[in-house]
Amino acid sequence: MYNPDEVFRKDVQLALFTWGILELACFVIIPFTGAYAFAQVADWLWPSLVLGPVGAVVVAFCSKLTVAANNLRDPKQKKAQRQIAQVISFFGFLGLALPLILAGWVFGREILTTDWQNKFTN
Repeated sequence: MYNPDEVFRKDVQLALFTWGILELACFVIIPFTGAYAFAQVADWLWPSLVLGPVGAVVVAFCSKLTVAANNLRDPKQKKAQRQIAQVISFFGFLGLALPLILAGWVFGREILTTDWQNKFTN
């Protein structure tokens, strides 16, 4: 059996690492390549800096709840606790994935609004 506290610690570390990579890619690397300008995503930097770590803690806490459900004897309570944790963790993943969602939105909008016919001829 896994220790719920150990699962929480490892999941917080993994989620923060993943969020940090997404943050770096979406706010530094992709704008540096010229795919879109930093100014297009600059307003979302602070919300992302807040929601990312909060999402990491929410996801890790839900992992802890899921593992802790194994200690419950009643199968209905066990299933209910796991389902509640899965629903709540979805919102944590939204916080973690905010940079990726934002980059996809900006990049997709950039692709749709580019005049591809004249892009390379001028």
